[in-house]
Formats: sequence, structure tokens, C-alpha cells
Amino acid sequence: MTTSPDDMAKALSDPAPIRFGGAGMIERTRPWRARGVARHVVLSSLAGLQRLGGALERGLARPRVHFISLHSVAPAEENKFRLLLTQLALTHRFVRYSEAVEHVRRGGIDRPLLTFSLDDGFRTCLASLRILEEFGACGCVFVCSAVVGEKRFGQVSAFCRDRLGVPPTQFVSWDDLGAILRAGHEVGSHTRTHANLAALGPVELANEIEGSRAELEARLGPIRHFAWPFGRFFHVRRQVVDAMAHAGYESSASTERGCHVVPASRPPTILCLRRDYIDVAWPLPHCLYFLARSAAQTSADAHLWPADLVPQPSDP
Repeated sequence: MTTSPDDMAKALSDPAPIRFGGAGMIERTRPWRARGVARHVVLSSLAGLQRLGGALERGLARPRVHFISLHSVAPAEENKFRLLLTQLALTHRFVRYSEAVEHVRRGGIDRPLLTFSLDDGFRTCLASLRILEEFGACGCVFVCSAVVGEKRFGQVSAFCRDRLGVPPTQFVSWDDLGAILRAGHEVGSHTRTHANLAALGPVELANEIEGSRAELEARLGPIRHFAWPFGRFFHVRRQVVDAMAHAGYESSASTERGCHVVPASRPPTILCLRRDYIDVAWPLPHCLYFLARSAAQTSADAHLWPADLVPQPSDP
């Protein structure tokens, strides 16, 4: 079977592994040199063809709601992040996360709308949020409530090793989250302990999903949005989606690529959001390629859960 360049690019689109350097800063590693070179060549070719054929301009100009997922911006990458935001600001209006969710639910998608989220609650997200503020943009930080403010090295080390697969790093504190909210950003739940929800039973699910919301709301006020760890559809099952809806969240974010072009005609109990992961270490044309491709390929039912995950209707 022949593999198309676009299929190859999709297979190579996962972010590179990360490691943590001094002061808890995230640094990229490239242990698979051949894979990295192949990815760069394929994506550069596709991005060039996309631009020459006009698909880049058409894709970025398409009216839609686009959720961008980030993890962290290293100090050496801050100017690249600014360059990306400068480029996106030419064709998009930046909106708050909750406003973006409302557009998906109710409509008014008459232009390209863009919002940003940062997963896991690394303390390095504070610098990313400050850069967003420079452009009049806001972010939503999805945190694991069990490690917010955790300073004991043993606890942090075990969490990073067992749950995230990275060396120890700093996480945001409760004071940090309060400052994030006062600056106009938002905070969402990413479970308590970054568990693979598909592997949990009912009691553990309630602890991770409802427990996280309760802990966050006790300190911060209402928490409206959820993003499940690892983010692919095979990391959840119907009982997990039911638990998210039962906990009272308005939306749940995946890391399945895509965007939203029409409002939800029959909104499910809890909206399923697609997000495009972007690594600002990538060349700018590669970042724009993925966003334009998602805009071109998305469908009107992007807000719906796959058939085997559709949540049960709420009791009247």
C-alpha cells in the first residue's frame, strides 16, 4: 500500500520527547534523528505546496473556532512564539476559552476564532501566558489538582516519573492560579493525578474527575472545562464521558486534531472539543500547515463524540 505525503506527515506529527533542564525549564530532545529529519523534509514540502496552491490562505481564512493546545514555551523559544502569534493575529480574532466554547455551542462563527490552552500546569506556563497577554490573548491552564502547590521533591519526582514520564519539574501553586485568574485567564481540570481514565473503575473515576473539580473550586471558584490526560479517544470510554458530564463540566477537550466550523445543532450533554497541538519549536510554516489542514479537513460534526463514546442523556 502506498503512503501519501500527507499521511506520512500525520504519522510524524507527534511532538518530540521532552526533558527538563535547569530551574525546571522544558527542553526538547531529538533522540530519533532520522525521524526528525524525515518529518522536517515532508512537512516543509507539504507546507510549500500548501502555500503555492493557495490552500494555506484559504484554510487560515475559513470561519471556525480553533483550539490550540500547548504545553510549555522554553525561554529560547519565546520569540518564536511571538512570531507565531503575530502571524495568526493577521487572520484570526483571539478569544477567551469560554467564549470559544460558547461559539461552538451557540453559533456566531463568522470569522476565524482562536483560543489557547496549556496542559499539565508546569510553572513555565506563566511565561507563556504573559506572552499571550502582549497580544491581547488569554489562555486556559488545565491542571492536575493533586500537584498544585506541591513542593516535596519526593512527591513531585514520583508524579513526574510515574504520570508524565519526565524528570522532576515545578508546577504552579495556588497563588499562581489566583494570579492567572486575576489576569483574565482561565483554569480547567486535568484530573487529580493525570491518570489514564480508560483504565479506571467508577470510584477511581469519580475521584479523578469530580474530585479534581471539587478541589479546584474550593480554592478558585467555578471550574467549567475539562481536558482528559493523553487526549486521544482511545484514552476514554463511554463510562468516562458519562462521569465527565455527571461532574458538571460544560466541555471536555481532546488532543484529536481538528476545529469547529458550525454550532452544535444538538449539543451533547458535554461538548467534545478538538484541539490542535502546536510546538513552538517547530518552524513557523509547519505550525501554519497543521492549522490550515485542520481547517480544510474538519467536518460539521466535530463537536460530537464518536458513536461508542456518546454520553447517556441526563436525567430530567
